[in-house]
Amino acid sequence: CGKCYTRRTDCLKHQKTHTGEKLFICTVCGGKFASYTSLKMHQVAHRGQDTFQCFHCGKSFMSKSHMLLHELMHKNSCSYCGKSFTRKSELCEHEKTHTATE
Repeated sequence: CGKCYTRRTDCLKHQKTHTGEKLFICTVCGGKFASYTSLKMHQVAHRGQDTFQCFHCGKSFMSKSHMLLHELMHKNSCSYCGKSFTRKSELCEHEKTHTATE
């Protein structure tokens, strides 16, 4: 992927993210995660902290930024098939596939 690390151990940990291997394990429920950050976000739920809920569908997120990114998908839904996109430009490109003439 082109990422460089000064320590070999950091590079090896990063390489595991490409294989799908989940090295980080929640000590509370046993859930497995590919990154330390994902594990820490998950552990917030065990501490009973507030979550952020999508206004449109009610899905909950551990961080406000992830919730806001998710909410963008509701605003950029294909009028033909309902597929959602985070960027309007992606939606426009996708909708062209429905209207393209062969």
